[in-house]
Amino acid sequence: MYLYISYADEDAASGNRLKGLLKPVTRDFGFTTWSKQEVTPGGLWQQEMALHLKEALVFVPVMSADHLASDRCQAETTAALRLERRGQLKIVCVLLRPVCLEFSPLEHALLLPERNKPITRWRNQDEAWMQVQYGILDVIKRLQIR
Repeated sequence: MYLYISYADEDAASGNRLKGLLKPVTRDFGFTTWSKQEVTPGGLWQQEMALHLKEALVFVPVMSADHLASDRCQAETTAALRLERRGQLKIVCVLLRPVCLEFSPLEHALLLPERNKPITRWRNQDEAWMQVQYGILDVIKRLQIR
């Protein structure tokens, strides 16, 4: 089972931080995190993305204007939305930087951290990341109950 993390190249440090925070959670529940960083050298990212996304139970886009502007991130999101409509995937957005999601296809998704306040706007960003960690843990627990 995969937890698929999608982030723009400009947000790679935050994507890696999220992967580190989720490692104990995913390990305890038998999940593996996957992101574009795991693409096999010389591999085709579109094929690997499609394969891992089909096997994922949770899709976590790290939201920023760069994510919305990235063609790769939008391809991942479009594929994830198709899987979500079929009931095969849960989407949980991490609101990294201020971004307008009002007309985005992700406007219905669960947003973390609480109060939909972007992580970069928190005085204590560690607290915001902890809320993200707990929110994703809660989603994983609910998926395990099914």
